[in-house]
Amino acid sequence: MKAVKSWSFAPYTPLHRPERALGPYVTRLAPFEGGFRADFINNGAPGSLHPAACCSGAGRLLQTKEAAGSVVFDGLEDGADYRLTVTDGEGKSVSRLVRPGKVPGAVINYLHPEDPEYSFSGSYLCSPSLLRLPSGALLSSMDVFRGEAAQNLTLLFSSRDNGATWQYLTELFPCFWGKLFWAKGALWMLGVSRECGDLLIGRSDDEGKTWSMPTPLVRGSSLTREPGVQRGPMPVLEHEGRLWTDFQYGTWTENYFATGILSADLSGDLLDPDTWTVSALFDPDRSPAERPGALEGNIVAGPDGRLWDILRYQRGKALMLSIDRDRPDRAPEFEAVIDFPSVDSKFDIVYDPESRLWLSLVNYDSKLPWT
Repeated sequence: MKAVKSWSFAPYTPLHRPERALGPYVTRLAPFEGGFRADFINNGAPGSLHPAACCSGAGRLLQTKEAAGSVVFDGLEDGADYRLTVTDGEGKSVSRLVRPGKVPGAVINYLHPEDPEYSFSGSYLCSPSLLRLPSGALLSSMDVFRGEAAQNLTLLFSSRDNGATWQYLTELFPCFWGKLFWAKGALWMLGVSRECGDLLIGRSDDEGKTWSMPTPLVRGSSLTREPGVQRGPMPVLEHEGRLWTDFQYGTWTENYFATGILSADLSGDLLDPDTWTVSALFDPDRSPAERPGALEGNIVAGPDGRLWDILRYQRGKALMLSIDRDRPDRAPEFEAVIDFPSVDSKFDIVYDPESRLWLSLVNYDSKLPWT
């Protein structure tokens, strides 16, 4: 076995689970009303037919089919649990749980809450990132999370028909809270190695199928009870030849999060740490706000060209920090606590050049007086 030389794996294989790479591997599940679709690969026998079986939650065989890469089972009961098994000619098999039901929109991927397939990282699909490439393709990433779990696997999928159907691309390990973005003619992922871990960046030159080894930009503790890097998949702003985004440094154990600004000169190599500047931290204890800590900031360029960091703060409020774009190493400074029509949850702010408005996707709260 060769040493690791890439951030991407298809699939990622822990050393004690070699069957993930040697036998059938279910890459994607997509429930629908009355059934589900399953996509799979077998690196040992690509393109060959595989017996696929659908069993009830109690283990009773219901349907069998032969398929190469994808199989659909229908005529099932919504809300009931089913087990999918795919087997190859050598008897190697994989088993996954799925629960059919009506789903709005197109399903990118699905993970049953009791499915142990990704237990080494977590049990729930979280932290979505969505990007349209210059080619028109859509990319989506999601990590696998569970409290007190390792939280270090990200799954990537692509769509060539504007999101109607989705295909598995690869997996990034370690990667958590990843944000996809396009810059300098390449695809980039900015994420952390795990909650409170290192801040990492990697590059793909083939629209997300394979990735370089990641470069650490900020070191963390890799223990959730100790201070380290915290950042959701927040937007990366390109403004006047420089990339801008924010991050937090702290821990839930102490309920303390300081905010820093990460920026890079676009004339440099984004895989070179010398290209990046990490600001001093905004110390929330010095803020006049009643509750000083905040998370998951959006870097926004105002109409006058000034830069602001607008962060998730509390129900109906956001924290606004000012950024010195001429001194990217300086800590952001407190500006205001503003009214913001959202619950205390992650939101994105983007500028729409056609309407000349800043738009935000939020978790709406109808009880707020201005909504």
